[in-house]
Amino acid sequence: MAAGAIATGDPIIYTFTFSEAVRNFTAADIEVTNGTKGTFTEVTGNVYTLVVTPIPDIAGDLTVAIAAASAQDTAGNPSPSAQTVVPVDTIIAGETFKVTSFDPNPSGFVLTFNDDLNLGVLNLYRGLDLANPLAPVTDLPDLILTDSAGNIINGSLIWDQGNANTLTFVKTGDILAPGNYTLTLESRRDGFVTTNGRLLDGNEDGFSGGNYVQNFTVNSPTAPVLTLPDFSRAPGQEVNKPAGGGQFAPLPIRITNPGGVDNISFTLQYDPDLLVVTDANVVASGWSFTSNPTIDPLTGRAEFTLSGSALNASTDLITLDARVRETATYGAKGVLQILPGGGLVGDSAVQLVALVGDTTKTQEYLSTDAALISRVNVGLDTGFRAFPVTDPLIIGDVTGDGRLDAGDTTSVRRAAVGLSSPFLPPLPLG
Repeated sequence: MAAGAIATGDPIIYTFTFSEAVRNFTAADIEVTNGTKGTFTEVTGNVYTLVVTPIPDIAGDLTVAIAAASAQDTAGNPSPSAQTVVPVDTIIAGETFKVTSFDPNPSGFVLTFNDDLNLGVLNLYRGLDLANPLAPVTDLPDLILTDSAGNIINGSLIWDQGNANTLTFVKTGDILAPGNYTLTLESRRDGFVTTNGRLLDGNEDGFSGGNYVQNFTVNSPTAPVLTLPDFSRAPGQEVNKPAGGGQFAPLPIRITNPGGVDNISFTLQYDPDLLVVTDANVVASGWSFTSNPTIDPLTGRAEFTLSGSALNASTDLITLDARVRETATYGAKGVLQILPGGGLVGDSAVQLVALVGDTTKTQEYLSTDAALISRVNVGLDTGFRAFPVTDPLIIGDVTGDGRLDAGDTTSVRRAAVGLSSPFLPPLPLG
């Protein structure tokens, strides 16, 4: 057994020895943390024992303590205080907390665990704590994806509100480039840990603690690839992107590596609680729908079949008429996934329910939002504290040019004082 580990089911007998006989000392005078009191026995007038069983599934110190004056000798003199602490890395209760499946896809991967995660402590990015702005920004990422050169691959984490044991990682932008990748999950108390405190057993040695490391390879796509952009829009806002001159264009689905394809069928899966898709339009020259699109607002599935002249260059294929559902929870995230027909590769994209540029998650534009974008731009932060598992590019790239820069800062700063910006869409009504 690892040093310091305590195995659940193996009770510990604590002995309390006083220098002389005492009175009025009971189990109620003993405080136990991370353990359960069992049999309390008076062995002699000055020796007592207590059986303590470690609580299952707790990673932490097992502490047994008695306060001063918990007992008195025959003359009425109070006993001193005492405490014993057993530091534990692991308290084992059968199966440890671990990854049960890793399923890669063109845009990232899906992880499944055998217990519910404490989602509130996870972060991919570190940002300034506005409640304590003088505190150092030192949060380490809990999930790290790198390529063979050691470059970090940015993305976002998404989970279903009712399913805390499954995480989806979606790379920002296009699909993963061909090559070898290494995924690391950090097992620590502010990282991958269950809701009841069990650390991830990433190396599956039977003890809590140990990072999870997964290597995988992405091959070059040999088929046409369908992609769509990540976006951030508030409830009620149209889903679009800046098109220059204060104009906005509908969300496109683009084809790359077309290889002469002349007909395509695919399904777009989205979260109907977050997004409303009302229509689609073909924008590829010489192409048209061969049947009317089928859009189911209840299941969040839109099916498209179209054809045209052979495509040999990357181009926007269709655009979507869509808006964020008015009742969507501010700050929620969803995944838009292209489920391709035969001979195609489908991308996934992230939908963030928030005003683009609202880095503080206050549902309005503040000068602070612009300042936080500047901090990421100059490398003081890697993201925004209000969105710790969302790529800051999705929320902060107001101009839509694929980076955070002075243009984004200027746009948000103007909005904060009531001025218009050609890159910020109209605010939702109400």
